[in-house]
Amino acid sequence: MENEDYKNAKPRIESCFSIIENTNKAQEEYGRCYGYETYGITRKQIQALLDGKQLASDINLGEYAIFIVLDEEDDKNESV
Repeated sequence: MENEDYKNAKPRIESCFSIIENTNKAQEEYGRCYGYETYGITRKQIQALLDGKQLASDINLGEYAIFIVLDEEDDKNESV
């Protein structure tokens, strides 16, 4: 997928995020599975997503990468 605009590519895992309370109890109730990491994003990063950018980070000291994009399809399906 080299040189391809990311907007033309479908995310491999769509809408995989759940919204939970910002507490340890909520994390425990959700389940921490085999392992977990907590990532924080800033308002500036949220605005970048809203502006059509994506977030990129390496995981496990460069062993993996993660790309976060705004799922605009989800917005179309939500009722106000």
